[in-house]
Amino acid sequence: MSKIIKSDKEKEDLLGDMVNFQRQVGMSALDWVDHLKLMLIKMPATWTLATHNEPFKEEYIKLWIENYGEWRHCNRRTKAHNNLGMAYGWWTFKELKTFSDFKLSDAPDFKGKIVGKQLKNRKFRVAGDIGQCTPSAICNGIKSLCIHDLWISVLDWNTHIIIEFGYNPSKYYEYHICRAFSSIAEFNVPVLEQIKDVFFCKYCNEWTITKSSIEEIAKVWVSQIDCKNKSESRKIIDPIIDKCHQLSLWDEADYYS
Repeated sequence: MSKIIKSDKEKEDLLGDMVNFQRQVGMSALDWVDHLKLMLIKMPATWTLATHNEPFKEEYIKLWIENYGEWRHCNRRTKAHNNLGMAYGWWTFKELKTFSDFKLSDAPDFKGKIVGKQLKNRKFRVAGDIGQCTPSAICNGIKSLCIHDLWISVLDWNTHIIIEFGYNPSKYYEYHICRAFSSIAEFNVPVLEQIKDVFFCKYCNEWTITKSSIEEIAKVWVSQIDCKNKSESRKIIDPIIDKCHQLSLWDEADYYS
């Protein structure tokens, strides 16, 4: 049974089931919570909670080992954790044949590809984890994904969470963590390209944000630049908003919030 999760509060509760924020590296637990809430809840993404009346069969573990070898996950993981990973792998890869490619790995625990027939047989990338993962593990997985790609958290033998991205996390990380703009004057052109790269799907020919939300998005981009006052900030934001509203793609494509 599958259920679309729309409530931000319910998503936040599930995020706590997915991620162990006590095992953080590089930032405080609160900073990691805020970061992942931005990436997974505030940004466009569809959450699906999938539950099964019958758990994955234990015989799937033996079948996985016979065909692909035993998955011996490190990082102090238990045998029960490894068994769940192998059982899920066999179930989704061989029983359901959901994936065209599937591999158990580490940080994230698995990677694969799914063929999307509705989008000219484009292969969507999937990354995911078994049980709770660290904040850095889910971030490592997300950074490799593009628009419409999936993150899957397998919580237990009956439950997993699927997150489909309505934006491009890979490009978002590139522009917001790896970017370096040398001057305000050079900012106007790159920011337009950034917004399109992150929020426009060339396969669907549609935006994943509305015109009304573009000002908020522009503010997020511009907030990374050290402006002396609000007036200076508006001088950057206003031309960006005007140019975004003039983009012909909005006349040709459907878009949603």
